[in-house]
Amino acid sequence: MEESAQILEIETFIPLLLQNPEDGFNRLKRWIMIGDHHQLPPVIKNQAFQKYSNMEQSLFTRFVRLGVPIIQLDMQGRLRLHDRVFFYNF
Repeated sequence: MEESAQILEIETFIPLLLQNPEDGFNRLKRWIMIGDHHQLPPVIKNQAFQKYSNMEQSLFTRFVRLGVPIIQLDMQGRLRLHDRVFFYNF
């Protein structure tokens, strides 16, 4: 789940709940959350929710604060120009 540090906790569960089970079992075996909890928090547009709901924390951030093991990258890569051309023309 990309940019998982920027979505609300409840929004994190929507794709998980929409999985189509096979033989009564969920096909999902692993769940990888990708994001940066030091950047932008979730966006809450409703003023009442902003003020009273305590929804400013994503599930990703909650996991980090609870000490769930994470892998933190120390470098950020960019596509090389010739690779970028391939993806934009695809």
